[in-house]
Amino acid sequence: HVTGSVFGGQQPVSGSTIQLYTVGTTGSKSAARPMIGATVVSDAYGNFSITGDYQCNDGVNPVATQVYITATGGDPGIGSTNSTISMVAALGACSSLSASTFVNINEMSTVAFAYALSPFAADITHVGATGSNPTGLVNAFANATALADTAFGVAGSTTLPAGVSVPVTEMNTLADILALCVNSTGT
Repeated sequence: HVTGSVFGGQQPVSGSTIQLYTVGTTGSKSAARPMIGATVVSDAYGNFSITGDYQCNDGVNPVATQVYITATGGDPGIGSTNSTISMVAALGACSSLSASTFVNINEMSTVAFAYALSPFAADITHVGATGSNPTGLVNAFANATALADTAFGVAGSTTLPAGVSVPVTEMNTLADILALCVNSTGT
């Protein structure tokens, strides 16, 4: 059970298609595997719920490693659908998901994901590493979750090690730039 919300700036994104992925294991930037067979869509307030729609150990991918969630398309509160919306949030190990997992998918989570996972990602459906050596990918997911707190959708994590800081100003600037694209008709 994973719940959350999709926001573009301060506006909820309704009608956004939600998908949970486990990373590819056949090489760098390999195809990630969708984990939800049913269609999950954000409501008028940007909220969504994934209940019983995925399994970390389903026999196809017996050890789902790192997982992430995407939100594509939807109405960012402008009364018109933007089919080019594509936001993402790193979640980490599939086994860490629980009934209390809440994720805020927004521009900040997308900036953190894109920065930390760029060596392993071609786009939001091609994120992966060699299955026999996923250490770099695991570390990249840890970096993404340190850069942005996905529960609150803000820069920085509440669990940063002592002496570590996040470039909050730069993260906010990049998120603001993305917000202009999200909160548009996509043209």
